[in-house]
Amino acid sequence: MPDGGFHGFSQNTIEFLSDLKANNTKSWFEDHKRAYTEYVLKPAQSLISELSGFMLAIDPYLETSPAVGKTISRIYRDTRFSKDKSPFRTHIWITFKRLRKGWIDAPAFFSS
Repeated sequence: MPDGGFHGFSQNTIEFLSDLKANNTKSWFEDHKRAYTEYVLKPAQSLISELSGFMLAIDPYLETSPAVGKTISRIYRDTRFSKDKSPFRTHIWITFKRLRKGWIDAPAFFSS
């Protein structure tokens, strides 16, 4: 997890996601995975870490772990039932919700 707090998403984040949209292939992503980690994943983790205390004050049962699949959307798309077969999402979102079993009928907070 990154240190130093959240300082916003950079122009590099926007450029990476834009480039991913133009080059949405596994080989391109594998060649640029380090940029994904640096410009997308680490800032999202920092944002979640900073919001964690505030969100737990709203609901102490919310999941606030700054991890993909917990509070950060996966970059990989599920294309099984989609007409769009591009393998990667070109945006991210974060969510604070209760653990898997209890989140359906409890408040959840999403942002993209």
